[in-house]
Amino acid sequence: MILFNSKKALNFIPRNLVNDFSIISSFNVELAIDKAYITLNNHQRIQNLILVFPKNITSIDKLQSIANFKCDIYFIMRKKCYDENLKNYGILILI
Repeated sequence: MILFNSKKALNFIPRNLVNDFSIISSFNVELAIDKAYITLNNHQRIQNLILVFPKNITSIDKLQSIANFKCDIYFIMRKKCYDENLKNYGILILI
């Protein structure tokens, strides 16, 4: 498991999503997206990319590539910050 930023993000994530092949980020989601993209392009395994409270994601093309590698992408967001465009790339979990 690769955890960027804070362990507080783990409080918002369902336990069955977290495993040794997860990348989790709560603040710097662009860094997590880049790490997942590079890792998958190097033919290494990433099962879940979990982004907690993502804001201003600019790497939409990388998200599509990550999804094409059959990596599950989860966006954990507050209902008031719901971004409908993200549902095209992964699963939205609204809290």
